[in-house]
Amino acid sequence: MSRTVGIIPCHLASVRFPRKILFPFAGLPMVEHVRRRALMADGLDDVIVATCDDEIEAEIARHGGHVVRTANTHTNGTSRIAEAVKGIDCDNVILLQGDEPLLLPAHVEALLAGMAAKPDGDLWNVTGPIEAAEELDRHSFVKCAVAPDDRILYCFRRSPSHAPFDVQQGYVRKILGLFAFRRDVLLEVAGAAQTPIERAESTLDAEPAAALAVCRPVAERRPSVGARCAGRASEATGQHLDAIRYYRAWLAHHPEDEETLLRLAREVGRDGDDDAARALLARAVEAHPDFVEARLNLGIAQARLGRYDEARASWNGVLERAPDH
Repeated sequence: MSRTVGIIPCHLASVRFPRKILFPFAGLPMVEHVRRRALMADGLDDVIVATCDDEIEAEIARHGGHVVRTANTHTNGTSRIAEAVKGIDCDNVILLQGDEPLLLPAHVEALLAGMAAKPDGDLWNVTGPIEAAEELDRHSFVKCAVAPDDRILYCFRRSPSHAPFDVQQGYVRKILGLFAFRRDVLLEVAGAAQTPIERAESTLDAEPAAALAVCRPVAERRPSVGARCAGRASEATGQHLDAIRYYRAWLAHHPEDEETLLRLAREVGRDGDDDAARALLARAVEAHPDFVEARLNLGIAQARLGRYDEARASWNGVLERAPDH
C-alpha cells in the first residue's frame, strides 16, 4: 500500500507579511492550525513541517509535531519539500500551504481521491473554475490550461488566449495551491531548471516543470463554509487579495449572501475598483432591500464615481428605513 505524507514548507521571511506563519489565530500559530487540520484527513499518513527557522521548529515541537530542517536558500515551497522528503519514507507527497489556517480535511481528502482516480499522474493539482471574464486578466492568482487528455499544459497569470470567455472556461482553470507529487517526480522536478513560463510569469510552485511530469487537474468540490471563514480570516490579517478570492468562491454558490457581498465590495473598493464595489453592493440591495449597511456603502461607492443623484437616492433609502442612522 502506498504511503502519502503532507509537508508544510515554511519560513519567517515572508515579503508581504513577515512572520505570518506564526501569526496567532484562535490561540495557535497559523501553521499549527494547518498541521492539525491536515492530520484529520483520512488517508494521509503523516504531516511534517519543513523549515529553516529555529523559532518555527520550537513552536511545532512544543505542540508535538514532526519537523524536518532544511536550508535557508530555497526560493519556493517545492524545492524545500524536495530537500525534506529525501529522508522520509513515502511514495507520494502533498504540499500544504502553511498560511491556510482554515484548511478543511475534506480538501485534502478530495485531493487524495483525485490521486486514486488518476493513478497515472506524476503530479496532481487542485483546480477550480474561472467564474468571471475579468479573472482571466487578473494577476493575483495563477491559472492553467488543461488539454483534452486531462493534462495541465502550462501555467500563467494573465490568459494568453484570445478565444471568447465561454470557450476559455472550457480549458482554463484556477490553481488553488493544493497539490501532490510522486516522490521520485518531486525530486526530479525540484532539480530541473526553471521553465521559461515559470520565470516570465512568476508562477513558482504552480508551474512544476510540465515537460517532465504528467500533471493531472483535480476539480475542487463545492466551496464549504470554510471559504467564507477563510475570507474573513484573510481580511482580518490584511491579506486582501486572498480575501477577495475566498469571497468570490463563496458567492459563486451563494450569490445572494448579503454579508459576503458587502465584505467583498469593501475589499475590491480597497483594491481601487469602485465600479466593481458599486455593482456588488447593488446586488446586495436588490436581493435584500432592507439591508441598510449595503445601501449606505452603495451611496458612498456611487458618490466616488461621480454618480451623485444615485448616491442621494441610496442615502434617502437608508433614511427611510433607519431614520436615526
